[in-house]
Amino acid sequence: MGNVSALHGFGDDPKEIRITTPVQAGNSGGPLLDRNGNVIGVVAAKLNAIRSLGITGDLPQNVNFAIGLRALKSFLAKNNVQTTETPSVGQLDPSEIGDHARLFTYLIECDPRSASDEAAK
Repeated sequence: MGNVSALHGFGDDPKEIRITTPVQAGNSGGPLLDRNGNVIGVVAAKLNAIRSLGITGDLPQNVNFAIGLRALKSFLAKNNVQTTETPSVGQLDPSEIGDHARLFTYLIECDPRSASDEAAK
């Protein structure tokens, strides 16, 4: 649970949005969903709070980033992936959003060794 806190990411990057949703290691690449379970972005990164503390003297909380919907749709279109737009009307309970997300979310792991093995052939 969280909010979109800015429509631009780190360094005012228009491809990203800033979110207050807690992000843990391993969340990158996961869908960012609205209250209806519609994908509105892809979780990308979290601000390094310790580094920020050293620079600013303040410990930021819940400053995280996602690839925004415009950039995501552009990437998918360039790679010939069809999308379906659904209006966000009403609101689901968080558990319902999780259940909905399980219908279209898949774990994809990349093994860097297989890429180097292919290059060697």
